[in-house]
Amino acid sequence: EANIFDEEGPSQLLAENGLAYARALSHAGQPQTALGELDEAIRLRPQYPAAHLLRGKLLKREGALAAALESFQQAARLESTPALQYELGLLYLKLKEVEPAIAAFKQAAVSREIANHSEYYANLGLAYQLAGKNGLARAAFARALQLDPHNPQLHQAVARCYLEEGEPMSAVQPLQEAVVCEPANPLYRLELAQLYEELGWLQDAAQEYEQLTRLAEHDPLTWLRSGQLLAKIGKTGQALGALQHALALEPDLAEAHYEIGRLYLTAHQTKLSAQEKLPPDMQGMFVEMKGEAASRAMG
Repeated sequence: EANIFDEEGPSQLLAENGLAYARALSHAGQPQTALGELDEAIRLRPQYPAAHLLRGKLLKREGALAAALESFQQAARLESTPALQYELGLLYLKLKEVEPAIAAFKQAAVSREIANHSEYYANLGLAYQLAGKNGLARAAFARALQLDPHNPQLHQAVARCYLEEGEPMSAVQPLQEAVVCEPANPLYRLELAQLYEELGWLQDAAQEYEQLTRLAEHDPLTWLRSGQLLAKIGKTGQALGALQHALALEPDLAEAHYEIGRLYLTAHQTKLSAQEKLPPDMQGMFVEMKGEAASRAMG
């Protein structure tokens, strides 16, 4: 006679009980034990999408992404849903498998509940961006912004798309919007300052760096960049102060030492050049004055 537990009904019941127990173990913070229960449930009932799905989620949480992907794929083969396709898309994205991620996100879009969230379009945009499809990425980020207009990361993402497309002027406004959304975040101001500098808008860049030195006052690189820019626009005294502040924070900052040395050298060369332009009789006068000053010092 056949064993009763080989029949579909009892095996299905045992698998369902195993799944329920695995969920309880997961909530109790015992993922490895939960995974053992799921493996047994899947052995009893291989075509059990819910068990494969939970197994995938637990493996993803544990950082076993490749194994998690296999479980999600098996769950999708058995019973595909928009929510599962979205989970698959996120996992593909984590693994940098961008084309499968885009395909999964597109399948998830049939659900209005999913497609009406800015997070969906943000992830789709990121997948397009990683695939080098900047125009599509920018369109996805723009749609995300319609749903969440005060998200600085989305404004920054749009700006980066423009930069990738070689349109720095178009990147200015979205980066400005990112700063407006989160004015105390130095990262957005830094990107904006660097963009201004790239465009040659040095006065605007200097204003952003001034703000940055207040927001990141303990960061030596911020003071270094500020000093370098101030030197570019001829504000030597302020540049020297910023560079010395950078060295106070990080005494071994080689770039700051170099910039200070360069400022002193430039000032010295400027002074020599000015003296050479004087009439010969006045040049002699300065030599005599130096000689008298030296005599007084020795006397």
